[in-house]
Amino acid sequence: PQFVEASNNLLRSFEQLLNRHYAEWHKVSDYADKLSVTADYLNKTVKGITGKSAKEHIQSKILIEAKRNLQFSVLSSKELSYQLGFDESAHFNNFFKKMTGITPSEFRLTAQMS
Repeated sequence: PQFVEASNNLLRSFEQLLNRHYAEWHKVSDYADKLSVTADYLNKTVKGITGKSAKEHIQSKILIEAKRNLQFSVLSSKELSYQLGFDESAHFNNFFKKMTGITPSEFRLTAQMS
C-alpha cells in the first residue's frame, strides 16, 4: 500500500510539473531531477500506472498544445515552435509530422476546413 501511494504521488507530481513546464522541459530527466528520482525510475513508475512512459506523456502534452494552438490561434508555425520550447522550427515540424503523419500547416488547413 505504501509503494502504491508513493507511486501515485510521484505520478501526480509529474503531471503537475508537466502541465506547468511542458514548453520548457522536453526530457524525462528534466522532470526526474525536479522530483529527485532517476529518469529510469520515473519512466517505469509512470508506465506501470498509466501504460505510457513519461516520455510519451511529455510528447502527448506538447502535441495537444500544438494542435490546440494550430486550430485556435493565429500564431505562425514558427512562432508556435518557439512558444513550445523548440530551438528550431524545423525540429517542431519534424516532431509534429513524426507524431501525426502530417505537417503543422497541413493540420491547420484540415482543422479550418472541418
